Amino acid sequence: MSKLYEEIKILHPSHDVNLETRTFYADKGVPVIAYCVGLGGCARVDRLVEGLVGKGYSIRTFSPRNSGLSTGSFTIEDLVADSSLVIKDITNKTGVKPYASGHSLNGYALARILGEGNCVERAVLLAPILTPTEQNPKVVDWYLQRILKKHKITQTLKLSLQIYMKLVSPSRKGVNQQEVIYLDEQRFSKKDVFPFLASLYSAQPCSSKMQTPTAVFLTGKTNFGIRIKNLNPLKATWQSLQATGSFVEIYQNLNHYFSKRAGFFNSKKNKEIIDKIARFFKL
Repeated sequence: MSKLYEEIKILHPSHDVNLETRTFYADKGVPVIAYCVGLGGCARVDRLVEGLVGKGYSIRTFSPRNSGLSTGSFTIEDLVADSSLVIKDITNKTGVKPYASGHSLNGYALARILGEGNCVERAVLLAPILTPTEQNPKVVDWYLQRILKKHKITQTLKLSLQIYMKLVSPSRKGVNQQEVIYLDEQRFSKKDVFPFLASLYSAQPCSSKMQTPTAVFLTGKTNFGIRIKNLNPLKATWQSLQATGSFVEIYQNLNHYFSKRAGFFNSKKNKEIIDKIARFFKL
């Protein structure tokens, strides 16, 4: 692949919030993809970015609030608003609508945005969720709502995060147990945890028909690493929300991070999926 160039731009959703955005490209003047990373990600190069730059695209991504160089507290509605802000900033800069890709929780955010208007040329949703708590096991939902009700962070929560980070998350790294809790690259101070949890359970589901063609790629494991035996009902739901010219594909043997084990986009299917994304954007 050609040399990868990088530009940093800080947006300000409000006067007290910095939103880190980075653009990765090999050539200028090429089509731009707004890449909305999932929870725990930030504006950095990964295999998907490298693959799409290699296909002749420029990738504009951002670090959700309180990850990377971004500041502010992370909530679901802020994630939706910030993703929309980045898309609008690309359009204002280039004069044309970008393409867009969203993974996991930001697949949810992007679907919400597309249900409100036709702001991108085409979009790809990677292991998207219909609601922020869709894949939570019942015991996790019960426990998180209990924490929210009691307004107290317990050692059990920290231990659970430690297990998740070691066994399920793409980074497989540990969790800082001090004043700041880390979920991969996402930071939560103790005071941030409760607004975030409240936003999880108050967020509206994806229920509006998307107004631009979308390609949805579903995977065979949840974000908790639990196997999904039958993805067809979920496929049918996403199809009901899609515009003409869209499709849904299932990758039953890949986990939520498009890998077999650790890492993001770390499987032999990478090239096939990136080729399909590039072809879909060029239609």
